Amino acid sequence: ALASLVLAATALTGCVTDNPDLAPQVDLSTFYLRGNMNNWCNDALADGSFTVNEDGSYSIKYTAKADPDEFAIADKSWSVKYCAATEVTVGGDFVELAAGGDNAKVTGQVPGNSYKMTIQPLSSSVKVKVELAGSNIPSFYVLDTTKGLVEIPYDGTSYNYEFSADAETANLVIWSDKVYY
Repeated sequence: ALASLVLAATALTGCVTDNPDLAPQVDLSTFYLRGNMNNWCNDALADGSFTVNEDGSYSIKYTAKADPDEFAIADKSWSVKYCAATEVTVGGDFVELAAGGDNAKVTGQVPGNSYKMTIQPLSSSVKVKVELAGSNIPSFYVLDTTKGLVEIPYDGTSYNYEFSADAETANLVIWSDKVYY
């Protein structure tokens, strides 16, 4: 009976370690965004500190200095970095950055505008996505007869608002500041 129990425990352990979905993720709690957008964190490491998101990803907002900005996701001593000479386009899909290599680049940004970088840890690399953020994104509103004045949510690439019409024809007004559409 003891031999069966040991064999069963070994089989269960093998199943867990063979499943790539359960592989441990890179711990980014001691990593920073280090790039020309924040002077490579040479002024202060806090300039590259991430915010931890509810879904396990990390994010940081920065102001673009150039197009492209070069960067790496690196620890304090630069002993581990993720960049691997990859190009990340503003508004594009997530791009995987492997360990080592030359610096990555963010393209398609306007110097002076604010951007949000989202980083998803994987088992041996990270995925990065960059989108507009901050005051350079206009807010749009709709007057919903059931909810009142509602800001239309922006997901980083588009504005989406779902509503139900009570009649065959209806007027819809959308505005940003004092401009009506």
